[in-house]
Amino acid sequence: MQSNPLCALFSILSLGILATPSVQAQQRGNTGDASHNVTVHEDLDGNIIAADSTGTYTYPSWSIYLASDFFSRNRMRCGQNFLPPAGGQQTFGAKSDCAYGSTNPKNEYDPAVQKFSIPVVVHILMNTNGNGAISDAMVQSQIDILNEDFLAMIGTNGAPGTDCQVDFYLATVDPNGNATTGITRDTNNNWYNDTGNYKSVLSWNTNKYFNIYTNTASGYLGYAYIPQSGGVVGNSIDGVVCNWTAFGRNSPGGPPYNQGRTMTHETGHYLGLFHTFDNGCGSTSACYTSGDLICDTNRESGPVFGCPGSSSSCSSQDPFHNYMDYTNDLCMYEFTPEQARRLRCTIEYWRPNLFTSGGGSTLIFGDGFESGDYSTGGWVTQNVKCRIHGKSAYTGIWGARLKRITNAEKSFSTVGFSQVRVNYAGMVTNYAPKKKLLLQWFDGVNWVTVDNVQSSTWTNQSVFLPAGAANNPNCTIRFKSKDKTKGTFASFDDVAVWGD
Repeated sequence: MQSNPLCALFSILSLGILATPSVQAQQRGNTGDASHNVTVHEDLDGNIIAADSTGTYTYPSWSIYLASDFFSRNRMRCGQNFLPPAGGQQTFGAKSDCAYGSTNPKNEYDPAVQKFSIPVVVHILMNTNGNGAISDAMVQSQIDILNEDFLAMIGTNGAPGTDCQVDFYLATVDPNGNATTGITRDTNNNWYNDTGNYKSVLSWNTNKYFNIYTNTASGYLGYAYIPQSGGVVGNSIDGVVCNWTAFGRNSPGGPPYNQGRTMTHETGHYLGLFHTFDNGCGSTSACYTSGDLICDTNRESGPVFGCPGSSSSCSSQDPFHNYMDYTNDLCMYEFTPEQARRLRCTIEYWRPNLFTSGGGSTLIFGDGFESGDYSTGGWVTQNVKCRIHGKSAYTGIWGARLKRITNAEKSFSTVGFSQVRVNYAGMVTNYAPKKKLLLQWFDGVNWVTVDNVQSSTWTNQSVFLPAGAANNPNCTIRFKSKDKTKGTFASFDDVAVWGD
């Protein structure tokens, strides 16, 4: 019987340490699985040691383990307990269009609007016995498969699907500004067996890089975290963990999970998609707030395995060719148009510092305030209440702070660009209603508020400036604190202005 799931999206007891999957109160999703008391690891001889309530089992190779009754019985494709929704995350603007519990697939998220390009770093974790080693060519093959599937490239397995206009590339510059292949390698038996603090040690800035780790994935084929879950975005846990035997084209685990679709599936989770069967059939009249939060995926009561000629539940055909179901790699070939819109909304508003647009956006201006001085970045401050402060840093050492009602403005040229986007991180200390951090644009007469932050925790923001900001030799923006209360201040950091 083939019932090996394709991924694992599960919770962990501690966000700081990645360990064997454990059960947490489930907020969304329902695979029908009971609590898992399962451990899987590889010993120094290369044997796979798997234990559950029925006993301990030894398998001589990963391919034999993946075909085992243990793997299917415990549904080791997925230990799908979700982290709770992002508590206190603001839903100003379009972030609410792709929230934890709802979807609003507006036309502005149509793939035709613009292309998103995402830099990737792959961290390869190996055992001292040599297992886990993956060649650069195999890594590139996995990047190729992601692009085939997310772009529905003609002549590939992903051709029948929706072109999401999202592509991926191995990073060429590391966080320190040095040239890189976008691939790192480490030999550590604990990390290889998916234990220890490897993410906090190895991760590159998770706001700016898509971090992928290959190891044993605790016996699953892979797992990721929905960014709309609390404590994910900006945390070292963010990214995808993929079992090395299922990574890349013709990967060593063998059929039916050797064509790179584990990563396609997990990347769907990373970009905000749920399983097609999550929460069962849901409601036809409330399909954007029930089930998988998508209306154009047929309702489905549970996962489909293998590659059946037909499968139905919830009074309709199951969407078993969808990347977010559990069928075999070569049985999957599509995201739907509304899934494409949800994942694009997630990129734009939950991961705004991750991408460039158009496959060739130009950075017009960027400032992380690491100089410790506003003037170095050409900012004009209103008064001494505008400070660079260590406690206002989102990343790095320094960030920008505005006390009470004050502002800092910046002018730059956008000549040659037809649209302008501003990415930044913002927060309001001691937040209470009516206390805001405003982003404003000067239209030549008045200051126009284009975005605001009303949150006591850091939020990543991305906003397109009005049309008048484009092709403008003196485009001016400002950040403004709007509150008179003593002890309240607004902070912003990692400002990046992009032009297309």
